[in-house]
Amino acid sequence: MYDFIIKDHCALLRGQVIRLQRDAIEKLGYEALYCAIPTFMDDDFITFNGSEPKTVMVWIIPIHKREADFIDVNGWDKFEDILEEVDPDLFSLEREPVV
Repeated sequence: MYDFIIKDHCALLRGQVIRLQRDAIEKLGYEALYCAIPTFMDDDFITFNGSEPKTVMVWIIPIHKREADFIDVNGWDKFEDILEEVDPDLFSLEREPVV
């Protein structure tokens, strides 16, 4: 299902939501993956200049259905505003939804 990323050389973009397949949802408890810039990393890590075009690293954050639906309706920038305000532990697989 996610072969399009490699096959079509389709870059994941900031704010993009990738819906998971049913079996992954049941195992992880999350509905989707959210693409964000790696904010805790140095700028030198975020962009790799040794490729053409440059490679920009992307964080893949598991998100709940309510969060994915919120992004669909309100946009990723509003979701990221909430993430900054709430400051959840994005590394915790037991994280509660922020919206």
